Amino acid sequence: MRKKKGSLNFTDEELSLVEQLRRHPELLQKIKPILDLAENTDEGFDANDIEDRLIKEVDALGNQVLGQWAQNLEEEQALVEGSKYTKF
Repeated sequence: MRKKKGSLNFTDEELSLVEQLRRHPELLQKIKPILDLAENTDEGFDANDIEDRLIKEVDALGNQVLGQWAQNLEEEQALVEGSKYTKF
């Protein structure tokens, strides 16, 4: 991976991810708790607690992504349908 110039030295992949998250801030709100769980080892949770929390967070993320995907598909199909009627 090539690092970009700058004080933070993001890779192209990292920059791409940040750009995607900026386009979908609702997904960032779902991903953040998962990352917080991955980094937090001092709250006294056992493996079962973490697993339960992860299942809930990943399920919520999946629902969000699926909903956004369906909405994008509907919008794209509406555009295609609309363009059929505007051609001369």
